Amino acid sequence: MYLDLWCKLFNQQTETITNDSRFPDPDVISYFKIYADEHRLLLQYSSDEKIAIVYFSSILIFKFGIPNDEAIHGHPLFSKGLEPYQAQIVTNSSWVDQLEKQNRVHPGHDKKMFEGYEHLVFTGQDNIFECVVANSVDPEIHIADETQAQNLWQKIIRNRFE
Repeated sequence: MYLDLWCKLFNQQTETITNDSRFPDPDVISYFKIYADEHRLLLQYSSDEKIAIVYFSSILIFKFGIPNDEAIHGHPLFSKGLEPYQAQIVTNSSWVDQLEKQNRVHPGHDKKMFEGYEHLVFTGQDNIFECVVANSVDPEIHIADETQAQNLWQKIIRNRFE
């Protein structure tokens, strides 16, 4: 109640997290694989006994690591709806707000630039992958069996990163 009142008084939106149906949910036992450069990122994880490969062509920032599924309740987004073994999107992200505030010292800073980004979270058994990506560019999402996934992974790296 008090948070909602504060948000109304200071024209702030409440941070929420929901399932993002664009992406397949990670399996309970899902190992993440990441390949990235300054602007692009390739993410791989298992989903429904297949391999999901997601290519983001415009990534601002990412983080990967703890907490695992046994400590997920300690993550700041848990009280907002973060669930294990899901691909989720954060609305009114405090991380995006933090990035915008950090960038205010830049002489060419434009707050509107940060309105074009979305915060995504992929939760697995041992790790969480979070990223802030441009929402104007749709990610490429591929589902493949293990053999196809290995070839596809290499092909995307050759065609997009080299």
